[in-house]
Amino acid sequence: MAEKDEGEIRLIGSITPFMRNDLKRNANFYEVLVPLYSVSEFRSHFQMTRTTFEAFSREVAATGSIPRGNRFGRKPIPIYKQVLTFIWFISNMESMRSVTDRFNVTLRSLGWIRKRVSEAVITLREEYIKWLNDTFRLDFLLSEYFAIMQNFEAQSGFPRIIGAIDGTHIRI
Repeated sequence: MAEKDEGEIRLIGSITPFMRNDLKRNANFYEVLVPLYSVSEFRSHFQMTRTTFEAFSREVAATGSIPRGNRFGRKPIPIYKQVLTFIWFISNMESMRSVTDRFNVTLRSLGWIRKRVSEAVITLREEYIKWLNDTFRLDFLLSEYFAIMQNFEAQSGFPRIIGAIDGTHIRI
């Protein structure tokens, strides 16, 4: 009988590294709490409106950087949740561990989310970042820049600004 028990112990010991831990996390932050955010709460947490977020998520999804399925056993993380997790991570000064707890994802998943959404953003950069070159007409750019400067000054009070970068995650 002791041999049988010993064999069972070895079997359990050999499969333990492959078993997943189901950690206790905020299971319903994305699913329940975020949809209840008011317009101002959503904007303060994610640094954009819900409409902008939805448009951005559709564009990120269209790049193909985020796979729609999952090759392994767990259900795939929805694209909107991945994009929202990424935006939360870059918009707030929180550790990776607290972001994983808040959005109920693993550290490894957050690493993949950061990589994939960053790749999508890089793919979209030509759409949103305009550099002065020979292909643009100078008069069009100057009028566009002037309109941007006026809008920026009206919103922030800073004159003669055509863009800004949040340097939260940029080491200077």
